[in-house]
Amino acid sequence: MHTLPEWDGLEARAPDRHGVAREPAEPRDRAPDFEPGRPPRDAARRLSVLVADGHADAAESLALLLWVGGHAPRVACGGDEAVRAAELDPPDVVLIDLRLPDRDGCEVVRQLRGRPWPKRPLLVALTGGGREDERRRALEAGIDVYLLKPVDPAALLRLLARFARVVLPPAADQPR
Repeated sequence: MHTLPEWDGLEARAPDRHGVAREPAEPRDRAPDFEPGRPPRDAARRLSVLVADGHADAAESLALLLWVGGHAPRVACGGDEAVRAAELDPPDVVLIDLRLPDRDGCEVVRQLRGRPWPKRPLLVALTGGGREDERRRALEAGIDVYLLKPVDPAALLRLLARFARVVLPPAADQPR
């Protein structure tokens, strides 16, 4: 089981005065795990990622980014579809829009959290809202990380790389 403190200080951030939830800066003394246009250095770090968003174009675009970043994405265009997809093949990560067309995203999160998974998935809220009450509801429902749209693609891929280092074993030929 993994917890937020294991992720190099990443935590759910409150939006600043401009309504932006920012991720801590990547330390300069460490090379990033993701470089645009290059495959991941460690193919064993590939995560299964379920993208749940009511807007098919947004979900497919995010899935393409994840695929280019070396992960194995799947798309669900609603809450019921996301729950079914997660039950059929439990993902490592769920990226979920809290404003789904068929169900409240926080309720979907509660349902996912209530399942006895073989391994606990990382639940990341991606939302265009950013209101403090919405953030609080998401965290109470079981969201691990709360991000505002539009999400910086490189920052999202760094988040996933950090998570992969915690939950996935290193390749046999690479030290941890």
